[in-house]
Amino acid sequence: MSDPPLGRYHFLSWSRRGIGASVDNPDAGSLPSRASLSVQLSVAVQPGNSSSTVQPAALPVQMFGPGDVIGLDPRHVVRTEPRNFTVNFEPNYLCGVEFDTPDLPWLFTPAAAKNDRLRPWLALIVLTPDEFSQPSIAPNPLPVIDVSKISVLPDLADSWNWAHVQVSGDTPIASAAPGNVISRLLCPRRLDPETSYSAFLVPAFEIGRQAGIGTDVSGIATADPAWTNATAAPLRLPFYYAFEFHTSDEGDFESLVRRLKPQVLPADVGIRAMDVSNPQPGIAPAGPPPLGLQGALQSVLTVPTPWNDPQKSAFQADVQKFVNNPDASFDPSQPDPIIAPPIYGRWHAAVSAVERTAAGWVNDLNLDPRDRSGGGMGTQVVQTERTALMASAWQQVDGVRAANDLLHQAQLARAALQQILRAQFVKAQSATVLHVTAPLHSKLLASPRTVLATVRASRVPERMLSGTFRRVTRPRRRLGPTPVTRPSLLERVNSGEVAIVPVPKPPDGMVPIDTISQGAAPQWMLDIAKYSGWILLAVVLVLILLVAIAAAAVGIVAALVVAAIAVAVGVSLRNWLRNIAQQAAVVNDFNPANFTPAAVAATSPNPGFSVTPAGAAPAAGATSSRGSSIACAPTRSAARPPSPPSSR
Repeated sequence: MSDPPLGRYHFLSWSRRGIGASVDNPDAGSLPSRASLSVQLSVAVQPGNSSSTVQPAALPVQMFGPGDVIGLDPRHVVRTEPRNFTVNFEPNYLCGVEFDTPDLPWLFTPAAAKNDRLRPWLALIVLTPDEFSQPSIAPNPLPVIDVSKISVLPDLADSWNWAHVQVSGDTPIASAAPGNVISRLLCPRRLDPETSYSAFLVPAFEIGRQAGIGTDVSGIATADPAWTNATAAPLRLPFYYAFEFHTSDEGDFESLVRRLKPQVLPADVGIRAMDVSNPQPGIAPAGPPPLGLQGALQSVLTVPTPWNDPQKSAFQADVQKFVNNPDASFDPSQPDPIIAPPIYGRWHAAVSAVERTAAGWVNDLNLDPRDRSGGGMGTQVVQTERTALMASAWQQVDGVRAANDLLHQAQLARAALQQILRAQFVKAQSATVLHVTAPLHSKLLASPRTVLATVRASRVPERMLSGTFRRVTRPRRRLGPTPVTRPSLLERVNSGEVAIVPVPKPPDGMVPIDTISQGAAPQWMLDIAKYSGWILLAVVLVLILLVAIAAAAVGIVAALVVAAIAVAVGVSLRNWLRNIAQQAAVVNDFNPANFTPAAVAATSPNPGFSVTPAGAAPAAGATSSRGSSIACAPTRSAARPPSPPSSR
């Protein structure tokens, strides 16, 4: 079973979207400065209930071309390979630029694809410091460089081969997420190790080059390549984007691996002859011939030494008897203990004896002299490094102990919480649980809504679940039912037994001060008072104009009559506007928004003001509320309740 793919990528040689996909002139030979299309509109006319379609004559429409581009937003560049100011770029890689728009490299190319090939209107060039110079002139409209070596520039006839679209995943390009579709432009130049380079994004067509250096391109009708092999140096090129980098002395890991030269090692590499003719008294020899002791690293030509009978069977029978000696003892208190060779791997395989006729790695390991040599070497390593190995073992034990401590603490916490649940929450009233869990109500769901939203929608006020309310209403003494069986105030409010006192209503017959300020004068009167000065000035100008017209048309006598009438009208209008201004001032004074500490402090005190008790006559000289002044008349009128309609 194969592993699932980590990712799928699709590469397209070009991309066009929108109206640009309708361009039909193929990319071959000399191209026009702009691509043109024949556009015909269809107009649906619906006079009344009928419908008809009108198609005006087709008109040629020109699209933007490379000569219309005088700048490129650097935010279109989402990545450069390598990054700017990289100091160790692999020289066997290609330099590239990635754009967030999938059709940007072909957006202004004035042609359509031919044989799935479409040249981009941009080109990426990479130059060393001695191959170009940057003149000290201001960009007009783009910054420029002077290329002194034309041969290092890529061949623009093959520029279609160095631009493509990358689609991540199997989603079609039209419906793929913006981050999954990018366009990439590469420079085909092979880089040298330990060299500094500057990369420039330049126009690939001559008309774009001329527009970038500030030349008027209105008279250029073709879009030819910006350079060829016959172009003379130096060549001035504008650039839209630039970055710098330095290559390393070697390539990537793959290039280093490819430098390795394979070599076939001889057959004696990884194996050594081992004499087994005299192993120990009482043990039959395992040879001759000598057996080959193989190492972990050996040649592909190495062949294991065959070990045949009768030496093999005789040796294994004696070793089995020696290793499985039943009289062997590891008790150091014995006067003369019998010590037998160890059975390597006995604890891992959970065996206490070996059997040469049975299959298994433990039998092969202990009954073959070549494998027992490796086991003995491992024993010597353990004996030499026993202190470090024992310390490492104790460190592992410490980790096990720490894990066990955490497990025991978690078990203790779980048991404690279970006890608290059984002793406190299970026996507690619902109201008590609701009080205790109040801080979590906004995060717990009681239904489609949270607990807090459910409480707010009920007849229980939210403040009843606060800690302050709980402390105030907590029972202080046991009079009557115990607190456990006594119904809580929250339950009584929720059931409707206890009702929350509503906000007290104002007594009937009281007139709020807002009503006084709003009823003292209508809105139109306030508007006239606001612009009374301009109204009076306009009326005066109109009257003067009428007097002048009467004097010029009728005579001086008629003009005097008109002037007298105008004076009378002006005086009446002024008095009327003055009364309106006074009423508006009263409304403004009674507006609660104007009752500020500064306004009260600015009011001059009345030295004769005194408070008169009810039923008593005002003191002599004191300000009395009897009578109605002109300023108080609107206030009294607004504050007076409407009289019932009279019946006739």
